[in-house]
Amino acid sequence: MVAQRKLFLGARLRRLRRERGLHQAAMAEEIGISASYLNHLERNQRPVTAGILLRLAEAFDIDMKAFASEGGDTAGADQLGEIFTDPMLADLGIGRAELIELSDNAPAVSEGVVRLYTALRELQRRPPSGTDEEAAGDPAR
Repeated sequence: MVAQRKLFLGARLRRLRRERGLHQAAMAEEIGISASYLNHLERNQRPVTAGILLRLAEAFDIDMKAFASEGGDTAGADQLGEIFTDPMLADLGIGRAELIELSDNAPAVSEGVVRLYTALRELQRRPPSGTDEEAAGDPAR
């Protein structure tokens, strides 16, 4: 028997809805569920069922397999995990589950954290700025 995993695709659902310019009530009506249930799906409080995937594919012409497979990506959580092991942040004690939740529910925020941390590391790697003459625009140069 094949093990079944629950699909929590809240961020993907929200992105699809926003890309289509729909409010929750309008999208819920399109796929035949209540707005409240859609809200639960978007907040990963309920898994997306096969029936919902079929309705999404029919109503919004999406590739079900691609849509469902993109929800399980933990690359963002992996990057965040590396960042939060840095001594500067390690004392926060942020667990893997929390990082996965952040990555899934707020991918743009996760990307922002990664970019800020990367920029900080780049600044720390640069040699100290030049001499006072360079800063003042030494005319001998």
